[in-house]
Amino acid sequence: MKPNTKAVIKFLQSNKGVNFTSTDVATALGLDVKVVNGTFTGAIQRKGLGVRVPATIEVEGVAKEVKYLQLTDEGLALDVDAIETVDAK
Repeated sequence: MKPNTKAVIKFLQSNKGVNFTSTDVATALGLDVKVVNGTFTGAIQRKGLGVRVPATIEVEGVAKEVKYLQLTDEGLALDVDAIETVDAK
């Protein structure tokens, strides 16, 4: 598993029940939002470890559609430290 994948999963595991967008996760981890989106889609969502949950929030009086990144029960239970880290080539 790549280091960014581990970082995203660990972050979401440690913040279970809190809604985070990919921008929120990217900011918290110091990653580019494109990296978080790609990691979540390719390494987490496609493997059934996470889902994107659509929601509507209000920003300065305007409704805005967002998607929150959430781990499935399998993703929450995953011990990423027990999985070998591979280079992000």
